[in-house]
Amino acid sequence: MDNFFSQKLLFPILFLFSLVVFLLHTTYTKTAIFADARFYYMTTRSIMKDSDIKFANEYKYFNMQPVYTNEDYVWNKYPPGVSFFWIPAFLIADGFSNLIAGISVPSGWISVDTSGYGIVYQICVAASSTLLGLFGLYFLYQLLRDYFSEKISVLTSFTLFAATNLFFYIAVEPINSHAASFFVSSIFLYYFFKHEKDKYYYLTLGLLGGVAGLVRTQDALILIVPAIRLLLNRKREFNKLISYFSQLTVGAFLSFL
Repeated sequence: MDNFFSQKLLFPILFLFSLVVFLLHTTYTKTAIFADARFYYMTTRSIMKDSDIKFANEYKYFNMQPVYTNEDYVWNKYPPGVSFFWIPAFLIADGFSNLIAGISVPSGWISVDTSGYGIVYQICVAASSTLLGLFGLYFLYQLLRDYFSEKISVLTSFTLFAATNLFFYIAVEPINSHAASFFVSSIFLYYFFKHEKDKYYYLTLGLLGGVAGLVRTQDALILIVPAIRLLLNRKREFNKLISYFSQLTVGAFLSFL
């Protein structure tokens, strides 16, 4: 029974379980790219397949009305953070799809979608989001281990996965920004609590907070946490207060840049 409460067992099981749930759900829905996922996905697809950020053809594929900001440019108002996280998985899917297509075309024995929308792409991107979400959960588990036993920490991590929206956005609809948002926020909290003595502590927190805001704009508010710590702990040290606030701001700016 104790083996069940081991992080070495929990996280691989959650990954396999999430992948199975995703595949079953996608089999039922026929596609994993719908609702907000279309906007996040079109950024990845446009960068990798078209080498641009002109989304007219992606809007057409998804049968959506494009919004033009000026001639020949279609706006995508959704932040691109998670789209960047998906690029490695998309690249793997594209290489695999083109390899299979190249092998099968001469004989015509199989048809593989290499347009960037096919099921191979969807599975790879979804698996990468699932991994991001579970890595975020793992960082929270590591924080919990500083205060509680492994059994309690594992049980709490499992409960967070099973009894919150994490289950939906890690297992059911991982092609969205939420798993990546959770991942970045978890790393931020892990670094915030465990690396206060690092030389570039506030610069790093700024960088992480900027990435969080790039994934979901409102997540940039996480920078309020170190800002409050600064005001409480350094209010009588004006030079350090200005220096650390500057590092925090520059880090966030560089992430967006």
